[in-house]
Amino acid sequence: MSLSELKEVIEIAEKHDVWLLIDETYRDMFKDEVLPVAASLSDKVISVSSLSKTYGIPGIRIGWTVCRNKKINDLLLCAKEQYASEEVWLMSILAMLLCLKKLNG
Repeated sequence: MSLSELKEVIEIAEKHDVWLLIDETYRDMFKDEVLPVAASLSDKVISVSSLSKTYGIPGIRIGWTVCRNKKINDLLLCAKEQYASEEVWLMSILAMLLCLKKLNG
């Protein structure tokens, strides 16, 4: 998808006052045109991504969301808090350390 196509899709979402959820897991793998994180282009966009597929670290469950809308960010944080437990936090820390080792060689 080109930047102009991305902006066109975002414009449609804004026009109809709907949220656009974009999975950007593979965004960094395309080198022809480096696109900005879609959420940086509009308050109506939620970008999601992860490390496991993009950087070839299968089984490591580290992901994130990006959104300029504070209310949506708060809702996403509440959802994460409902899911999280001490075991999940410990596994997240271990996964993060493994990813850093993989990324840094």
